[in-house]
Amino acid sequence: AIEVDGKTIETTIAEASGKIGEKLSLRRIKTFTKNDDEVFGAYSHMGGKMVSIVKLADGDEEKARDIAMHVAAINPKYISQDEIPQVEKDREDAVQTEIMANDPKLANKPEKVLEGIKRGKLNKVFSEWCLLDQEFIKTPKESVAKYLGRSIILLFVYFSIFPPFFVFTYSLFTKSFFFILLFYFLRNYDSNRHAVLSSGCSGRTMQEY
Repeated sequence: AIEVDGKTIETTIAEASGKIGEKLSLRRIKTFTKNDDEVFGAYSHMGGKMVSIVKLADGDEEKARDIAMHVAAINPKYISQDEIPQVEKDREDAVQTEIMANDPKLANKPEKVLEGIKRGKLNKVFSEWCLLDQEFIKTPKESVAKYLGRSIILLFVYFSIFPPFFVFTYSLFTKSFFFILLFYFLRNYDSNRHAVLSSGCSGRTMQEY
């Protein structure tokens, strides 16, 4: 049985329910194993309301945690475009075809040109879905794949107590807010403040079991 701080999951839930006076139940759980050359990175946000975990090969714990933070903020659907089911690709293809058919600006474009435009639109959508293609939240001028270097993402999991629409909206807000904060920090940087900001912005990681 899985234990948390020496207690079973059932005991932990029962004690938490008694403490807050409300019945709690376990909705989702995933367990992972790793080899000696693999690392876990975990990130917990909003008091554990949004959590993520990443497993890397040929990487270190700091890099894995950075990717986990990105996952918690952006909530990608897949690691790479190779993982996207064909049925989803076909569905998005149909959506873009309909959008373009109703765009008067494209009415007289040659078929070859239209196919090129649609490929570009599809690639943009699929890139937004996939972790490796996304702009890395800490250094937005590079992709997650570029930040990883030789490291390989083997899996990631994201859990949230919020509905998908909230998560999507929060992801957009978080990304915009992060960029604004980063811009402000760079504009007002000095070595003394840097030490304070660095120590004050350290995240809390989840334990590995």
